[in-house]
Amino acid sequence: MPSSITKRPDGIASAWIFSDGVVNSFVSMKVRIGIITRNRADVLPKALESALGQNYPNKQIAVYDIASTDATPQIRNRFPQVEWRRSETRLDMISPKNDLMRNTDADFYFSLDDDAWFLAPDQLTIGVDWMKQNPKVAILAYDILLPDMKSSPVMGEPKEANVFVACGALLRRSALEKVGYYDACPAIYGGGEETDLCLKLMDAGYIIQSWPGLHIWHERTQTGRDSFDQHRSSVCNQLAYLVLRCPALILTGYLPWKIFRHFLNSLPRGRLKSCTQGMVMFLKSTPVLIHARAPVSHQTYLKWLRLNHAS
Repeated sequence: MPSSITKRPDGIASAWIFSDGVVNSFVSMKVRIGIITRNRADVLPKALESALGQNYPNKQIAVYDIASTDATPQIRNRFPQVEWRRSETRLDMISPKNDLMRNTDADFYFSLDDDAWFLAPDQLTIGVDWMKQNPKVAILAYDILLPDMKSSPVMGEPKEANVFVACGALLRRSALEKVGYYDACPAIYGGGEETDLCLKLMDAGYIIQSWPGLHIWHERTQTGRDSFDQHRSSVCNQLAYLVLRCPALILTGYLPWKIFRHFLNSLPRGRLKSCTQGMVMFLKSTPVLIHARAPVSHQTYLKWLRLNHAS
């Protein structure tokens, strides 16, 4: 096989070098692209097509269907090359994520939402190549483009970050295994689990990075979602993860501030009821949370706060 490589206009390699039939070593590293879905039959095919269209050869795509009641099960026949899992009962959002990340022999896990998709065929290749060269990077957060954005960020250099958005991010499985993947949360929808995972990884000596210009489109459709329940869950879970991970001296001042901020942000948006219910859910879960507390070091948390302030 002849040697070949393609490059983007910015000079970043977007394919692979072949030499005497041997593929550059990073191609041998397997990537699982995981999608959690529920009642999104209208947009899920586009996410799957974009995942299958990535020109990285050693990839597998897996879908976890959380008891969808729409036409999602029928989509399976259109994508026989995709691995499908299904729960017949409603689950929280964390368990399926951990299932897809744990039960694979892949080196990396790409987290993709069912209403999100790659915008170019080389995006996975670029991310894997970077992660191979930088073994301390546990998560590479992609640049999320939203429908209401007026412009797209141009390609820049990867930079240190303190959080990622799970609709488009590349995660190193060996690092995830070391810290125990996602911790469970009290409410069924997510909210704060990405921050919590980042804190655990940073405390274990890993780095979180984001890459401006490495794009994922997020349609942000509300199909199959209950916005009231989402907000209630988000309030509850964000406070719950704060109790789990924040050092005691910081928590005593930070927790009241976060509670105040939730109420302050909810009031003008007409979400005071869902915020209050989220607070009640959080208070009911505090005995379990206190028992499960495993705070990160002060140094880690202060670094996280500095990065959060700088973002």
